[in-house]
Amino acid sequence: MLLIGALFAASLLYSSPAAAQATRTWISGVGDDANPCSRTAPCKTFAGAISKTATGGEIDCLDPGGFGTVTITKSITFDCRETEGSILASGTTGINVNGANAVVILRGLAINGAGTTPGTYGVHIFQAQSVTIEDSYIFGFGSGSARGISVDGTTSNVQLFVNNSTINNNTGGGIVVQPGSGYTAGLELHNVRLLNNGVTGLAVSTASGGTAIVATVVDSEIAGGGTAGASGVVAKALTGTATILIKSSSISGNPIYGINSNGAGAAVRVGGTAITNNGTALNSANSAKLESFGDNDVTANSNPGAFTATIPHS
Repeated sequence: MLLIGALFAASLLYSSPAAAQATRTWISGVGDDANPCSRTAPCKTFAGAISKTATGGEIDCLDPGGFGTVTITKSITFDCRETEGSILASGTTGINVNGANAVVILRGLAINGAGTTPGTYGVHIFQAQSVTIEDSYIFGFGSGSARGISVDGTTSNVQLFVNNSTINNNTGGGIVVQPGSGYTAGLELHNVRLLNNGVTGLAVSTASGGTAIVATVVDSEIAGGGTAGASGVVAKALTGTATILIKSSSISGNPIYGINSNGAGAAVRVGGTAITNNGTALNSANSAKLESFGDNDVTANSNPGAFTATIPHS
């Protein structure tokens, strides 16, 4: 009896690793969500793999495929850089991020909002510690105020990093950051193309009660608003603060404003940037700051507008 009991206990210990979530899982266009998501038996979708992946783990794409929409509630990495990981989000959101303290990394994704009913958001962030989007393409979200990337209704302070990515043809804006009441947000864009997005290419706003937003835009292009009401960059802070630094970038072809800074808490500082072929290049309202480092090219706009001040390079 003692021997039987010992063998039973040993069998429980032996079986527990098989039931545990894996640190790395795999998906494939010919996979199956009934599989364990291993390298040799991959799953079919992000949603199927995420429940089998440990917090802080990674889901990798073995080959090109459409891997479905997903909600993320924990720290995780999706990595499809060596192939193409596609998400078709007709009538819905491509990726929802809603995890307190979650650190989320998304690489090599094509998130498409096209369909009989257009999608609503490419990536919609409700709460997270940080979200990093790299080497990705988010496009075609056209349902009303649909956005490529949206940080809104948040119940945490959020940091958003977007690198080497294109966000285009989204009717409600390319990237919109509007944290919830009492919260803050940070945003960094490097080598990002915001093209032909309606309403605005990039907007940061404290209109939902957010206390502070700080954004940096470097080596990026914000061009060609998709509707007559579109602007390139908008900072709005009638309360709280919204600060944007733009360096070595281009802002062009936006029918209303190239840059619109609105509210006493809004401050946009611009250096080494071409601001061309917009409706009004530079607009400031309600005691907002719109400052130049003195080395910008503001030409060929219907109305040039003006910077509120020139500030020295430190």
